[in-house]
Amino acid sequence: MQYVSLSDNEKLEEWTGYHLLLEYKKTDIENFFDAAAYLLSIDRDRSYFVREPLEKGLINENTSKENFRLNKILHLTNILYYTKEGKEFSTGNLCVLSHGAVIEEIYYKLDKSRDFCFLLEEKSNSYDSSTLKYSSEKGKMLWKIFNNLSQYRDQQLILFSQEDPAWIKAQKNKEKYLLIDEKLIRFYRKFYKHVLRELNYFD
Repeated sequence: MQYVSLSDNEKLEEWTGYHLLLEYKKTDIENFFDAAAYLLSIDRDRSYFVREPLEKGLINENTSKENFRLNKILHLTNILYYTKEGKEFSTGNLCVLSHGAVIEEIYYKLDKSRDFCFLLEEKSNSYDSSTLKYSSEKGKMLWKIFNNLSQYRDQQLILFSQEDPAWIKAQKNKEKYLLIDEKLIRFYRKFYKHVLRELNYFD
């Protein structure tokens, strides 16, 4: 048998492709990108994450309902993950805007980058939302939060986001990103547990 010797570039392409395939096949929820994709998988018909402009005058930026609602749910998810686990849902910057906090990597790409939307949609299609709500702690939390918050008007989602003490502090200090310290984590764990109960999270 004759073996073909691969060039360094071919070896790199083979290695990169293999690891990208492994990354794509991961079905757990590890970061905000995964979380956004999972939320979209729950709403397959896009009856909630609608790809149309958000109501004018609600916020200062021009954004879609899909983008706005994803970010509001992800912000509250981060708070409730701190409440339950005492740590962040995922690494990533949460930007401070007038209407609350948003996930930087999601908010500024979803409405502008076709490549980003394609990757997010592909990741969403790889999820079985009905299975992950039982097999993944993060999936369970996202499922519960989505089914609760999707009943509220967009204005109410803004109010929920603006009630975050981290956002209030960042607004006061004119900071670009949320900064979560141990004091804030203790606050979440003490005063946000009722939200988990209202979500029937422990059922």
